[in-house]
Amino acid sequence: MEEMWNKAFREHQQKSPACEGKLSCDLEKEEKRGFSSRQTLICTSCSYISDKYSLYEELETGKPGRKPSKLDTAVHVGLSQTPIASSSMRKIILSGNMQAPAASSLQKRANKVLKNIVDVNKMDLRKRKKMKLLKSIASEGRKIQTQSPATQTVYTTAENITTDHNILSINIKNKLCSKHSSLEVDPDSGRLHAQCADECSANIPMVKSIGDEYTWAKECILDLKADNIEVEHLVTDPDSSAYGAA
Repeated sequence: MEEMWNKAFREHQQKSPACEGKLSCDLEKEEKRGFSSRQTLICTSCSYISDKYSLYEELETGKPGRKPSKLDTAVHVGLSQTPIASSSMRKIILSGNMQAPAASSLQKRANKVLKNIVDVNKMDLRKRKKMKLLKSIASEGRKIQTQSPATQTVYTTAENITTDHNILSINIKNKLCSKHSSLEVDPDSGRLHAQCADECSANIPMVKSIGDEYTWAKECILDLKADNIEVEHLVTDPDSSAYGAA
């Protein structure tokens, strides 16, 4: 903002030294970018028009095309740690008589940010940085004990050797798609939604039981086995079907 006004003041004075007009934002040419915008300044008296300035810090992605705003990205990282969604956040902002980003803009940024969060978490789990002890056990051909606490949409497997109970594998299941209300697998592509341009956020069909602990546990145990970590004992709730998968 400071760079825009300071440069525009100097340019206006140089181009129209006798002009006594005031500079203001050209709201008709404003470009909304989530929580931020791109602005152009114009003079109320002469024909001066400034360059267009991005009033936000850009996030380097290393990819061609428009760079996202750091603010928009940070907001969705924060939302991922709270029980409210972007729609609720818009209501709060609008209730304060403030201009809120478009719902489509928020959803588009959320789809990319949340996918990155999932990928980072999976990468961290895959590295299993804290599991030096388990790696040494696996290399010796010994077996380990695990426990599998389940939630509605996320199934995790944690080691039951140390008091830290570090999570070894995570299984995220989602029935929801931002573009479609029901799930049918396309026979040609195998995609849940053939019309989705990007990777579909849904990874199980609507008719699938979200409480299928047998399948979720099986996938977690196979994930561990792929890293040469074999489960010997499994601690679960008494009514869990995960033992069958083991």
